[in-house]
Amino acid sequence: MTRTKSRVALATTLACATIAWTDEATVMRKLSQAAPHLNVASVSASPVRGIHEIEIKEDLSRLYITRDGNYLFAGDVYAVSPSGLVNLTEERREEQRRESLAALATRT
Repeated sequence: MTRTKSRVALATTLACATIAWTDEATVMRKLSQAAPHLNVASVSASPVRGIHEIEIKEDLSRLYITRDGNYLFAGDVYAVSPSGLVNLTEERREEQRRESLAALATRT
């Protein structure tokens, strides 16, 4: 890869990281204003472009919010594929359960 291509790739990566960080900051600010009772564990990108996944600490439930923080919705996200529907939210829950069980196993 030439230096120019490397610089363009780096600039693109930094721009995307800045956009993602700004979106997360916007989401957190709007959530804390609108719903201060929500105890947010994390905000991360969801499988759907322009939508963030919010994990709630108390029950590890998932909410979804638009990039601008103006729309919040609950429910599972499904991928539509030729072989059927795939529940991406449930896959994330399963991953979290495995991590929790692994953490418990290391404590004993």
